[in-house]
Amino acid sequence: MPRTLLLAQDVPNLDVLNEAAEILRIGQLLVFPVNSGYVIGCDPFNSNATRHLNEVRGHVIDNIQTIVFSDLAAAGEVIEDKEIPSALVDALYSGDLTIVFNRIESFRPAITEFDELVSINFPAHPLVRELLRLSGPCAVSAAAPVGIGLPASIEDPQNYFGEQVDLYLDAGTTLGGSSTVINWTQRLPVLVRQGQFPIAELMKIFPYLEDTDPT
Repeated sequence: MPRTLLLAQDVPNLDVLNEAAEILRIGQLLVFPVNSGYVIGCDPFNSNATRHLNEVRGHVIDNIQTIVFSDLAAAGEVIEDKEIPSALVDALYSGDLTIVFNRIESFRPAITEFDELVSINFPAHPLVRELLRLSGPCAVSAAAPVGIGLPASIEDPQNYFGEQVDLYLDAGTTLGGSSTVINWTQRLPVLVRQGQFPIAELMKIFPYLEDTDPT
């Protein structure tokens, strides 16, 4: 039976958070919740861990690696310098927005393609952010085989991956939808995917936002 620990919504359990952070630090795989469902994550700087994550999901390498951070200060150490409007910061902390940036030269995650770009998100769950504060940034993908969306409960990834994943954090059923994604690698950002963060609000921040989302 895969090892599973309960991640309470309101009552922090430091033993659980420390154990999960250690799993990431030693290069193992962790399943945990974000707004839109459950993700599988690992240390982005550990090539063995990132390779194992891709093998578990079916030997797929994402074109742009999504990395979740505890806060903007942590993310600011790895992305190119940009002045991020306060309204955009609020959206990031809600978990409803993901932004693709150019990474700084010194940040070299252990991925093989498109590693000049990094997609950042801050999970809304406060205990997940505390976990990331303890572990450092975490590379994530959907906790499901390729072609299947993010699972809403822990049972699905447990069935998919079993003991190939070293630890599962169960926070119950997740209710959030997919995040809105923008690519801000050029002077003006481009809408990549419409999601939970309203496009009308984005247009207030970026009046010239280009929309490439086919939906």
